[in-house]
Order: sequence, then structure tokens, then C-alpha cells
Amino acid sequence: MNECESTTTALYKIFLGRDPDDLGLHHYAHRIEQGESPFSIAATLCDSQEFAGRLADCLLKIKNVADIYVQNGEQALARNDFEEAKANFELALALNPRLAPAYQRRGLVALKMNRSDEALSCFNLALTLAPDVAETHRLRALAFLGAGRPEEALGSAERALALDPSQTQGLIARALAFKAQGRVAEALACLESAEAADPGSFDAPYQRGLLLEETGRPREARAVYRLAQAADPHSPEIHFRLGLAAEADGDEAAAWSHFGKAASLAPDHFESWFRSGALLAKKLGLPGAVTDQRIGLDLPAPSRPVTYLLYSETADNNVTAQLGRPEYSYFFVREAFRKMLEPRADVVVIGDPREADGIHDRLRAQGESCVLLSFAPPHRSLISLRCPAIPIFAWEFDTIPTEDCGIGRLDDWRRALAHFGCAIVHSRFASAAVAKEMYPGFPALSIPAPIWDRARRPPEPKPAVKPEKPAPFWRRFASASKAAVEEDASVRARMALDCELIDGKRRAQIEIAAPGAPRFALRFAEDEIVYVAVFNPDDGRKNWKTLVRAFCIACRDNANATLVLKLVHHKCAPALEDIAKVLAKAPPFRCRVVAIGDFLEAEDYALLVAKSHYALNMSFGEGQCLPLMEFMSRGKPAVSPAHTSMADYIDETCAFVVAAHREPCAWPHDNDDKLRAHRYGIDWDSALRALEASYRVASETPEIYRAMGERAIENQRRFCSEDVIFARLRDMIAFRFWWDDARERADAAVAAESA
Repeated sequence: MNECESTTTALYKIFLGRDPDDLGLHHYAHRIEQGESPFSIAATLCDSQEFAGRLADCLLKIKNVADIYVQNGEQALARNDFEEAKANFELALALNPRLAPAYQRRGLVALKMNRSDEALSCFNLALTLAPDVAETHRLRALAFLGAGRPEEALGSAERALALDPSQTQGLIARALAFKAQGRVAEALACLESAEAADPGSFDAPYQRGLLLEETGRPREARAVYRLAQAADPHSPEIHFRLGLAAEADGDEAAAWSHFGKAASLAPDHFESWFRSGALLAKKLGLPGAVTDQRIGLDLPAPSRPVTYLLYSETADNNVTAQLGRPEYSYFFVREAFRKMLEPRADVVVIGDPREADGIHDRLRAQGESCVLLSFAPPHRSLISLRCPAIPIFAWEFDTIPTEDCGIGRLDDWRRALAHFGCAIVHSRFASAAVAKEMYPGFPALSIPAPIWDRARRPPEPKPAVKPEKPAPFWRRFASASKAAVEEDASVRARMALDCELIDGKRRAQIEIAAPGAPRFALRFAEDEIVYVAVFNPDDGRKNWKTLVRAFCIACRDNANATLVLKLVHHKCAPALEDIAKVLAKAPPFRCRVVAIGDFLEAEDYALLVAKSHYALNMSFGEGQCLPLMEFMSRGKPAVSPAHTSMADYIDETCAFVVAAHREPCAWPHDNDDKLRAHRYGIDWDSALRALEASYRVASETPEIYRAMGERAIENQRRFCSEDVIFARLRDMIAFRFWWDDARERADAAVAAESA
């Protein structure tokens, strides 16, 4: 049964209370197919003229409601709310499936959303209902162009002009079709005709300027763009195009002026910030790619005292609850910078980046300066601040987001980075990834967290707290349900899992101690070789299951080998169960595996580091890996790959290097989960060899082990000591103020020249 027959059947049931006979079905279905309204069919079926009148009133109201939905859709379209516009047009069509204007506007929404095939489908339906509407043919021409079908686009444009020869937009559509076919002279002639037909229009000179610019005629393009500028002097896009044409024409002062104007008209017009930054970098003579640890310029220190404002989303009052959640580690990086800066400068930790502007205004009035160090990735940074700001973020992928990944307008990181004019990352690998997408001279300096000095100092002991009576109790892990563990742990109980060979059988147990009980103490034998891995069990990038399996196999015959898994998460009970499941599937082993789910105080953590022999890492990528840096700063060699950030401090002199290979992956915050980057898969055989060699060295050649530990300390001193990091940070701060001053001078010069 087709749609017309279904409509006929529904009308019979509603108004006559029965199904149609074959004759009635075919008769009325044919009338509907020929374009007759179902409303008039309903009136014919009704014997009562009074009822038919009431029905006509009702149907008229339905038609009016459909028209209202079309109007609402137009309003949403005008404010670029495409999803809302789409919903309204579809509601209108649900009420009146033969409403051609609704199909046309629905197609326009699809066109604006770059869905050309969907748009074509809508325009075709609209033309089926109303074949002689010039605007629908013109829009269909644009949809054909978007679908890569220029010949059909030209045909639709010609049909639009045949129906309405005065339609300048039809001339523009025909010009775009000529342009897509490489017929430049004909395209230019069409655009000139459109300008002559409507001298005050914006679109025709704008499109002609684009075509002249694309064909290498920037001076002519500038003259034509000025016609579009006269039509709409507040368009950021026309100022941006004027800037590009002026730059190509060698007029850098005019280019700077237009880029600045575009950015002031639309602060999120990142292309203008990007191009003006590139111009300024070229003018100031910045190196082609600033990806090292220093700017490479002899810059003066700031002339006024500088106050450092520090911000991270995770703060002191919620760090325990945030452990393991996205961006939680930025708190620890912020703290490392705070501890380095406080003896050297004024430091203010803020809870909201918007506080920075008030502090900036007050200090500036007092003749002082401040800078905001924002410990957050670019898409979570606030760019609309008066206070100078520098984003500081970790990144472990070879590409940065430059396209939509479903999180918002800052999906494209270049938008935020162009506003800031510089960035701090934690590795040369990340610096190169940023530099690859930014303009030449954009400084993305590698400045890791300054943790070497703090790692070398023993932690200050805290006053002892007399424990309350409830003593820790042990429970066989296999018999402890997840719910029971979480119930016991809900009061921040201390948790640990211990798996070892006892009486020829592996046993996995969990220790849960109530608050105030004596803290969990790991005890190691004198000859025990201890490996420690610190990670968030919910972070798939840490590849911890491979790490556990490799250790259990490589050290299966070594009863004095112990792997300590220090979990960093606000809720570790599920992870402890996952670890127990991994261990249950491992082949027989004599080594020991301990997992700690408790938040260790600094003194406890330092004790764990002191008792360890190696830091262990098998991750797919690292932004900097604070735990690895801390252990190595305290003289512990590593068993680790040397990719991403770790390439800056891992080598054969201080680590047993695990081979890795590149493989496609998605960015962690990408809702579309598209393969737009690479990570580093671990070579299994290499991991086993590295673990076996590390055990032999620690057991049999202590002099080699000591030499590797000393080399680890020295590598970290050169990489992340406070003296090294503060010098780099001071360079970046000097650059940030110098960059702002240079922008102001360039703006002033352009203003003076214009006057």
C-alpha cells in the first residue's frame, strides 16, 4: 500500500468507520496523487455539510500551526541555531507534508550544516511540489556544488535565472558553477553582472574578490573587497580577506590593521588572531619554529614586579574526590610550580580564571604586572581575559585537535592558542605537535614540572595521630564483593591488595582499615627487588594490564621480585577487583604483586620510593609522567619506553628501554572517537627482555645498578630542577609581556598612519 492509499484508508476509517472498497480506494488515492488535498477528500466523504465546515476550520488551524512552525524555524535559522531550525521545519512538515517552503528551508539548514546530499533531497521534494520557484533552484545549485557536481549546479542556476532574470543571487550561483569548472573568465563576468544589477550588494564583490585572490591577483582583489566592505563595514570576514590580500600584496601594515579589525569585531575569529600572530612573529624576527626549551631571543626582563596567578580546575578542597577524573593531574603540576615560585615571587592561587582580570587591573593601577598560568588544556581555557595568560598543558599525541570533535567551539585548539600567542607544554614531542599546526615563530616551549629539588628533599614528618581502637582486618579478596568493599571504603578507608604464592597457591587479599587505624605498612625482605608503577587505573593510556602480565611472566620464577601498583583514583575498589582478575588469568608465578588503593601521605610515598628499585611504565604515551620523574629524581632507574615525553629523559644509561611502535588512535576527549593521532604500542618481547635484564642487574651487578641510578638523578636535574625550569619560565614571561607590548606598538603605529 502506497502513501496515497494509506491516506485514503485512514480517511475512510476516521469519517466512515470502515475500510474503503477497492473502487473507493483507487479513486480517492488517485485524486490525492494528482495533488488534491486530503482535506477536500474528507469533506466529500462526509454527508453533513455542517460537519465538513467544522472540519475545514480545524484543518485551517492545523495549516496555521504549520506556518507558525515555519516562522519559528526561520527565526532559529537567522540566529544560526540549525538544530532548532531543523526541528521546527520538520514539525511543520509533519502537520502538512505538502508544504513546499518547509522543504526548501529544511534543505537550506542542511546546506548550512554542510550536508549537501541531504539538502539535495529536500530541494528535490520542494521542487516536486512547487517546480517554478527560482530560489529553490538557486539553492539546489549550491547543494550540487557542495556535492561536487558542478555541471548539474550550472543547470540549476540557469533554471533559477530563467524563472527570475533579475535574481542577482542566481548570477552568483552561476558564477560559482563556472568557477568549479575552471571557467574563470566566465565566472568573473557573471559576478560583474551581479554587481551591476545590485551595486550595493555584499556577496557579488566578495565572491569576485575571492576569485581574484585565488588566481594570484591580490591588488585587484583588495579593490573589489573594498566594495563589499562598503556594503557591510562590520563584517569580520571581509576585513580578514582584506588582510590576506594586503599581506599577499606586500602591505603588512594594512594586513595588520585588517586582521586586528576582524578580531575586534569577532573575538573568536581565530584565523585573524592566527594571521596577525604570524605577521608579528615575522616582523619581530622570531625563529621559524620555537620548539626548544628556550625562546632563543635576548629579551629584557619585565620592568615591573610580576605576580604569578595560578589556576587549575582541581583545587586543594576537592583533590581527593577528583583523583582519576579528567584533568586531575594538573593540580599536582600547579603545586610543583607554586612551590618553585613562592620563594622567588608573589603567588596567588585563584579558584576561577575570571578573578584574574580584577587582580590585573588593581596591580596595573599600582604600577605592577601579573600573569595567569592556566594549568588546563586549550579547549578548557578561558580566552576572553584582559590579564596576560599562558596555557600550560600536557599532551602525548603527534597531532593537536584542529577540527570538530564534539566538545564545543574550542574544538580547534588553534583558536585558543592564537589568542594566547604562546603556550607551555611539558615535552619536546608536544612542542613539535603544536608548532606543526601553528604559525612559524609560535612559541610552544617545553617546560616540565619542577619536581627534582622537591623529590631530593625528604618530606616533613607530620605529627603522629594516636589511632582509634578498630584495628585493620584482612579479608580474602575473592570473597569480598565490590559492594562490600565500597561500603567499607566509603569513609576513606585504607585499601590494599596483596597477591603472592602461599603454600603453593596464589592468594589475593584486600586490606581495609578504618580511619584512624595504623597506616598500611609494606614490608619487604632484605633481598627483595621492588618495582613500582603509579597510575590511574581508569586511564586506558597507561596500559597497566600489559604491565602486570609482563611482570608476572618475566619474573615468574623470582620469589624475591615484587610489583607494587600504586593506584591514583578516588574510588579504587573496582580497580582492585580488575587487578585480581588479571592475576587470576596469569600463568603460575612465584613473584609478588601488591596494589595500594590508599591516598599516601608524602612521608608514606617517600618511604615507598626509598624501598623501591625500579619505576615501571608501559604506557601508550605520556604528557610528562610525574611519577616516573619523581622516582628517577630519587635515583631509581626505570623500565620504560622512550617515546613521547619520556624521550626527553629516558635512555640506555638510566633505564631499561622497552621498544614501541606507532599505531593509530583517537584523542581522549574526542566524542567521535576518530583515528586522528598516533600512540605507541609496547613490543611484548622487548618488555620481557627489559624486565629480565633489570632483575639481573639489581641482583647480580650492584655497581651497574648504582651507576644507572646516579645517571637518572643527573638526567632529571638537567630536565626538571627548579633553577633550570625557573630560567625557562622567566624567558616565557618576558616573551609574553614583550609580545603584548609589540602588539600595542603595532596597533598604535597603524592608528597614527591612518590619522
